[in-house]
Amino acid sequence: MELINGRMAHMCAPNDHNGNPQRFYVGLFEIKGIQTPRCWDEGYLGHHAVPEEYREAAYAAERIEMSEDQYHLWMECWGQ
Repeated sequence: MELINGRMAHMCAPNDHNGNPQRFYVGLFEIKGIQTPRCWDEGYLGHHAVPEEYREAAYAAERIEMSEDQYHLWMECWGQ
């Protein structure tokens, strides 16, 4: 699995009603010749939620705000 362009984004929704973070890291990967998004829910781990080989890209990721509905859709479709 190869990270395309070596970049990731840090997608951030508001915390849930219990105060839990709703954030994830996403990158576009080439898997068997197909471009595929992959997401890792941050939880309380921060960029350490991402596999070690992609952490540098996660650490440098641009923060992008999103809605709670968008967060759930992304995690449902592409979450790890």
